[in-house]
Amino acid sequence: MIRFPLLEGYEEYGMAGRGIIVNHDIKSWRYNRYFFNKAILTPSFNNEAVKWTNIMSQELEGYWKPLGNLNLSKDNLKFLNDWQIEIDMAEWARRFTSDMIVILITGERSYTMASYYNLHSPVKVTRSNPLIEDSERFVKAFSDYHFGFHIFMYFGYFSRRYRPEKKKRRKEIEEMPVGTKLGNDMLTSLIITNTERDMNEDKNITKDDITTRPMTDAEIRGNLLDAFIAGVDTMANTFSFLTYYVCHYPHIKQKMIDEIDSIFPPNTHYDLKYVDLIKLEYSDAVINEASRIMSVANDVPKYIPNSTELAGYQWEAGTTFHMNISGIHTNENYWPNPEIFDPDRFYKKK
Repeated sequence: MIRFPLLEGYEEYGMAGRGIIVNHDIKSWRYNRYFFNKAILTPSFNNEAVKWTNIMSQELEGYWKPLGNLNLSKDNLKFLNDWQIEIDMAEWARRFTSDMIVILITGERSYTMASYYNLHSPVKVTRSNPLIEDSERFVKAFSDYHFGFHIFMYFGYFSRRYRPEKKKRRKEIEEMPVGTKLGNDMLTSLIITNTERDMNEDKNITKDDITTRPMTDAEIRGNLLDAFIAGVDTMANTFSFLTYYVCHYPHIKQKMIDEIDSIFPPNTHYDLKYVDLIKLEYSDAVINEASRIMSVANDVPKYIPNSTELAGYQWEAGTTFHMNISGIHTNENYWPNPEIFDPDRFYKKK
């Protein structure tokens, strides 16, 4: 089963048969799904994500502290660690994930956090104005998309906006000697797929499983679109839900902080590494429980282009099924007291 029925709009804007979200060509979907996963599941990509988590977190704190100090009186300015700020977590989280996904997918920086900071601070971030303005347009376009406004115009603008970046990167790679160390971003990984520069070739995949041809520009664009769609609001909303529940359960918050302090001692330089990240077992359980009780996807659609027998019933072609994710996550047959926020469901201390 596929996700959605084939609509003319997908073909009009070059989405049909590309990427993985609305790809109705099963062979093409398998090809794109394999290289999408290959690009983001490599250790180098994970390490790059952790590195930029450090950088972006420190940058975000650098914006919050001055805004927090604006609320302090002149007599209290000497207590810089006592700053406090009331913020719209969803807006900041969306911009944090936007800046994260752009650098991880394209290898280029965006400045949506800086743009949002400039809206609230009398002292502006000194960056190139076009960079900040483009970043702000980018995050607003994503907001429009997720709320359903002008969806097809949005995709048209996005495709035109980022095609030059793809051509620029391809030219840069072609001019480099074979064997030169390249970036760990997704765009670079997709461009070198099945070429002599591909250093991550999976020897266990046969030609019958995945074609060995390089990816076309259209396929690369489709995968980048999918990555942006899945990586911005999805993660921003997850972070917002997580913050909400942690703040409403002080004992869980304290237990989470105690675990973090055991791995990153207080008053020491904070430098997150992947090997440290996987030690945060209770924090991982908290994230899982927040995602269970408040899922970012309430339902998952599946569309059948042909008549199919399912669960003992015959269904007509063109039927769309909706998997009730919220219902599954609150089913008392599988989750005792499902309305209670309890990370211990996912936490098994050895």
